[in-house]
Amino acid sequence: MTTAFNLPDGLGLRMAMPSDQPFIAGLFNSSRAVLRLADAETDYIETLIEHQFDLQSESYGERFPNAQVMVIEKTSESIGRIVIDMGVNLVHIVDLMLIPQAQGKGYGPAVIRAVQYVAAQQMLPVGLVVDSFNSKLKAIYHALGFRTEQQSQTHELMIWYPSGQQAYAGL
Repeated sequence: MTTAFNLPDGLGLRMAMPSDQPFIAGLFNSSRAVLRLADAETDYIETLIEHQFDLQSESYGERFPNAQVMVIEKTSESIGRIVIDMGVNLVHIVDLMLIPQAQGKGYGPAVIRAVQYVAAQQMLPVGLVVDSFNSKLKAIYHALGFRTEQQSQTHELMIWYPSGQQAYAGL
């Protein structure tokens, strides 16, 4: 896989390096603001968030050993990360996360369109899992051409197909 991609409007993707680990940990930390509202000691909450980050990293490594972690940049400043597992039959967006200041500006959809473009070159569908109750994200994914393929009580598997491709038969 190429180590960097330039996208429109100053966006870019590049392979994460060990030196990006503090940014990625901080990004994860910023996504857990709701935990800081809990009636608990600050040290306990911060330890819990660190533990969640470690568990997520370990889980992704075990479940998606070939996944690529890429840093999302806007004019060379790190604003997010995406984890992509390029399989033989599916390009799986494992995780996409942006810093709070970069959310709601269209950067996430731009990155997903770039993934769709690369997948279309190989005639591969793109899949992702979304929280069933996150209607805002589901609307964005629907606008990008994703459709719900499988549903549980808490999550939905959504798939985008390149033009002319048949339905995907499971993950």
